[in-house]
Amino acid sequence: MREIEILSDLITRKTTHLSPSDDDKFTVLMNEHKVQVISTDKGFLYESTYDDMAQNSILSQYRYVAFEYCVKSPYTTSSDEEKPLKLFESNKVDTSEFSLFPKQKCIKRLTITVDSASDPPKTIPSYYDILCFKPITEDALNFVLSKCTCEVITFDFHLNKFRVTVRNIRNARRLGVFFEINVYPLLSQPPLDESNRRQFIAQATDLVFYSKGRNLILSTGATIPSEMKGPEDLIAIGMSFGLTRSQAHDSIFKNPMTSLTRARKRVPFKSMVSF
Repeated sequence: MREIEILSDLITRKTTHLSPSDDDKFTVLMNEHKVQVISTDKGFLYESTYDDMAQNSILSQYRYVAFEYCVKSPYTTSSDEEKPLKLFESNKVDTSEFSLFPKQKCIKRLTITVDSASDPPKTIPSYYDILCFKPITEDALNFVLSKCTCEVITFDFHLNKFRVTVRNIRNARRLGVFFEINVYPLLSQPPLDESNRRQFIAQATDLVFYSKGRNLILSTGATIPSEMKGPEDLIAIGMSFGLTRSQAHDSIFKNPMTSLTRARKRVPFKSMVSF
């Protein structure tokens, strides 16, 4: 069975409102090898922004495109406005009938920011393909690892007031959860100040050291086409944090695909057996 490679470049869409007229703009074309995740920090994915994304040559390297939807806990689904954007596309991914991988190229990731253990997220809807938590305190991280089910845990390393411990890493590995290093703060404009930059690098390096380079996902967090990075760029960035080339490769290709497979197992689905 051929290896399926996947790159998880996370682009964050921070609002929930998209007009129906914007729905048909989402027709990113990908090949059958890797994955790309896209977002914007503006209120809408405007036609011009989307066209620029769709025409970027880097996208031709990826198998999937995932749109990240960011909310703050507690998360509820009582309103239709809280449902994610409906993605339209003309191309489907070539998968077997019994494959766990999505048949649509466009997938959705929900990222929930959790700031305390007393503020747990509510029921998570099944129309998201990947579930991610972003704890902003040590108590929130411990809570997520002990009480929540997800595929990915991400951080704002330059804002964190705590460090990920070896115990946290062991618990995550036991649960099959991946830690994400989103390098967008290091590459964005305007750049981080020196203090925040040093903190980001120190915490990312510590995570690589204590995890021994395993169960990590590298992403760029691009919000505009010029911020997108290819696999070799991300591998170089990962190696600067202390990953070997093989580990950096896995954090871009193998690990994101594993997290997607695990997510598909988490979501219940109906099946039928015919004779």
